[in-house]
Amino acid sequence: NADCLLEELRKINVKTYPMRLWNWRKGKFWLKIPGTMFRVYRLIREENIDLVHSNEFWCNPYGVIAGKLFNRIPLVTHIRLDITPKKIKHYYLSKSDRILCVSRATSELFRESGFMEKVETIYNGLDLTKFDDYEARRVSFRNEFGYTDEHLVIGEIAQLDERKNQLKVLELVPDLVRQYP
Repeated sequence: NADCLLEELRKINVKTYPMRLWNWRKGKFWLKIPGTMFRVYRLIREENIDLVHSNEFWCNPYGVIAGKLFNRIPLVTHIRLDITPKKIKHYYLSKSDRILCVSRATSELFRESGFMEKVETIYNGLDLTKFDDYEARRVSFRNEFGYTDEHLVIGEIAQLDERKNQLKVLELVPDLVRQYP
């Protein structure tokens, strides 16, 4: 959670400035946005910040306006969540200098944007040493559920979303069953 992150950053002497960024597209917050925008602008100026990183599309307008427009510094936007053409437009993603997506599928959502040259895929890092005991865990799991080595076991953990293509997996099941009865 955010409090734990702040605590860890402060332990290693990283300056932190927690600030509530109001939802850009919600009318009930419109009166709060200008003051927050000014605080972001002032923080960028006072701390002589050289680069703004927007962690997701929803806070991108703050980076565009306070960072790029008023302070003339580069803006990098990190996209992990589902993005639509409407969100690309309404959250000013075309104004980002670089857009970093965590998967090729997410990057492809920008294909029709007209600024694909700004989009890069950088996969989230994963420490594979945590899976060194994979074989023991595999055997334990199979034993727990009564599977043998002859059984084909497929698992998926993902958000239920059309772009995740879970339906494609279900369409392949009959072929898999024929191939691995």
